[in-house]
Amino acid sequence: MGNPRQKRKLRAGHVKKQTARQAKKRSERQRTTKVQIQNSTIARAWDPKKSLLDNFRELGLVVDTNVDLSGDAHRQKLRGGGITAPAREPTEVVRELEQRAASVKTYKTFAARGEIIFIQSCIQKHGLDYDAMAKDLKLNTYQHTANQLQRKVNKYVETLHRMLEVSNTESLESAVEEAAANDRGKPKA
Repeated sequence: MGNPRQKRKLRAGHVKKQTARQAKKRSERQRTTKVQIQNSTIARAWDPKKSLLDNFRELGLVVDTNVDLSGDAHRQKLRGGGITAPAREPTEVVRELEQRAASVKTYKTFAARGEIIFIQSCIQKHGLDYDAMAKDLKLNTYQHTANQLQRKVNKYVETLHRMLEVSNTESLESAVEEAAANDRGKPKA
């Protein structure tokens, strides 16, 4: 049983066997891993003497959303019945977390310089014909689809709105035509 070379290594002492005591210590260390909480709101209300599940229940949080969504209440809802689980009032911790989430700033992305140049050249050549842009392999070397190009044009227009503060444009098409006219050096119509 076993490879003779491995047996020799064990006899020679090159490979250390883990004793029963060492294995027990290791399993205890792994079992009693301390929960580290990064969120200050949850950390204040956390009781280290309780288990993770008990703490989450007390705080009004869900440990595993998959289990909660696939439970009996979800099945009853699908069958046409109402949810039988009583609706809990949000705890102080949940209210504070929701308040924090609502106050977070959302950052909009800007079109990159290379993407702006690419979109401007496509608009100069094809206007707003996204299918023609998609088929033009000289300009569209990455072979973006018509929908991808439309999203890029929308992002380009949003960038124009934010960077140049284009306020008098009423629609996407007029903003694009104005930008294309500016790039060609033609006066705005």
